Amino acid sequence: GQPVWKVVHADYLDDVKSKIAAILKNKKKDSELDFCKVKKDGSILYVHEKAQLIFSSDGTIEHIRIICRDITKIKLAEAALIKEEEKYRTITNNLNVGIYRSTTNENGKLLDFNSAFMRIFGYNDKQELFDVPALSLYLHHHDRKSLLRTIEKKGSVKNKEVLLVKKDGTRFLGSITAVLSKDKTGKVTYYGGIVEDITDRKKAEEALIESEHKYRTLVESFNDIIFITDYKSRMLYANPALKKQTGYSILDFQMEQMENPFIHPDDLKMVGKFIERFVKSRKQHSDTIENRFIDKSGKCHWYSSVISKIEFNHVPALQFIVRDISKRKEALEKLYKSEEQYRTLFNFSPDGILIENMDGLIIDVNPAFCKIMGYKKKDLLNKHVRILSDPSTVDRVNKNVKKLNQGISLKHVEKSVKKDGTRVLMELNERKFILPDGGAGIICIAEDITERAKALERLENS
Repeated sequence: GQPVWKVVHADYLDDVKSKIAAILKNKKKDSELDFCKVKKDGSILYVHEKAQLIFSSDGTIEHIRIICRDITKIKLAEAALIKEEEKYRTITNNLNVGIYRSTTNENGKLLDFNSAFMRIFGYNDKQELFDVPALSLYLHHHDRKSLLRTIEKKGSVKNKEVLLVKKDGTRFLGSITAVLSKDKTGKVTYYGGIVEDITDRKKAEEALIESEHKYRTLVESFNDIIFITDYKSRMLYANPALKKQTGYSILDFQMEQMENPFIHPDDLKMVGKFIERFVKSRKQHSDTIENRFIDKSGKCHWYSSVISKIEFNHVPALQFIVRDISKRKEALEKLYKSEEQYRTLFNFSPDGILIENMDGLIIDVNPAFCKIMGYKKKDLLNKHVRILSDPSTVDRVNKNVKKLNQGISLKHVEKSVKKDGTRVLMELNERKFILPDGGAGIICIAEDITERAKALERLENS
């Protein structure tokens, strides 16, 4: 005997009344409505109602039959998903690497990109960049065509190095990782990629090769494995990282490539052909190759290698720079399988990411940041960022928080303290941004540059 309007939430009441009135006026037999009701205990109930008009023999409306379905869980899940997506979209826009989507046609149309992508290519106006064909971002148009052929054939491309062009015509060396996206029918919809300006890194590598003395000083302290072989793949030199990471010494690698028992048997032929093609080519530096390697304990690792043609003791030789990418490989596998794109980029970013509120209290950290600082995530949440600061920098930290509150973006190097008390140099990129709940926060992209600073200091003193 109660009016039906009594259970309709006040925010929806006018809309529901208007729609019901329209249904009755137009005598629309079948209709559907989504709105919110209030239960007896005051809790919210989202419903989907199917309304059917029942007519008498003379065509007048006798009553309305309503079938009501509770869709509260669906609505709450949708709201949570939108909130999470917005959070990780915001984080993605603050990463230092460019992220984009493009069509796969000849000229290519950019469908989406983050702020870093705009900065890398020197654009301030988003619409202006949308109007630029993807093809024109490549110095050599055939590089994009080659990249597309590889993506269409293999489904993805990793760390492809190409010359790119900024808005003002400046050329730079970019590293592109991209993956093809298809719909449920298998039709190609677009490809998504990550682009990074590696010009400075490449120049540093070339400068490293030029001086044998400085090269050896730096190489001995590198975490990456660096070794040199003759053209028959017999090892002539290796830095300490080889022994540290694999358990093997230079004496264990005195055999030709196809006889190497330490490369995974499924990869041995591929690695051999890759080296053979590079040796015969005119290239000074190879593309990147990834393969599995079995260490002395029998554990299998993924390694990424770049080969360069050099002279060693006045004899032509091959230099290998090798990085253990086992964890990154695992992270990429999870990335491709995950539908939560922005969460994955946050969790598996190689840079440490910290999010704090405007009072400096830590809201979230990614695994890379926890690894750098030696903390578990739960140990950092709701703590003030001062917990990570060297005591001598506390006043500066407080001043920086005030600057960030004022909307000033900061890029600086600070002394930080890991959980075990170790002092490290951190390069911090910090800026104010909007949190998913609408409040203001601070995002910090952090990189441990301690080893790099030490290497530069040794280089300057050598």
